[in-house]
Amino acid sequence: IHLKKILRKNTLSSRDKIELESIEKNIQMFDMNKVVPSVWMWSGNYEGQPSWKARFRFANKKHGLELIGHGCKNGAWKLLVDGQFVDAWTGTVQRKKMIYIPAGEHEFRLVYFGDVSKIEQRQLPFEIEVKFID
Repeated sequence: IHLKKILRKNTLSSRDKIELESIEKNIQMFDMNKVVPSVWMWSGNYEGQPSWKARFRFANKKHGLELIGHGCKNGAWKLLVDGQFVDAWTGTVQRKKMIYIPAGEHEFRLVYFGDVSKIEQRQLPFEIEVKFID
């Protein structure tokens, strides 16, 4: 995405234009419209609490998220995007959260305020899907 921006500003030759078109096609091919439950990976402790990460990318800015999921514990959950607080909840979550996210590659971090076993670190103690709102 960053290379696309550079080439748009500095396209000089027909070869540059071909390269730019190729990059734009690849970006569209890997553009994401949601983060599914299976992509969350154990990420160790974050500020002393267990956490999981999920990376995502898109070519065009987004204006919000739709959160759908539940945790199997009684503790609280906190969602961050690129280290910035987005939302927090307990138990089940199903709501839209308006937040601006620029085009590019980003990372969610889901933090649990409670204890998890070694098994739960691998077999997630939650199921959450995040859909992007244009």
